[in-house]
Amino acid sequence: MKNTLKRAIKKFYKRRDYFHDDYPEDVLVIELDVRNVHIGTVLRKMKRLRQLGEKIFGRFDRIDIRYAA
Repeated sequence: MKNTLKRAIKKFYKRRDYFHDDYPEDVLVIELDVRNVHIGTVLRKMKRLRQLGEKIFGRFDRIDIRYAA
């Protein structure tokens, strides 16, 4: 990963989302620092971020991208 993307990611974690009662979803959450990144940079790197998330955390159902102030 490029240094700009490393600086931009504040938190990178997996959590359980109980939004639907039928079954909970495992969500990979990527929190970005607003000042350091453009959303286009992250979207271009989504395949690599997904692979990295699967390697570190295992399987997940959804990816959430959030801006953290």
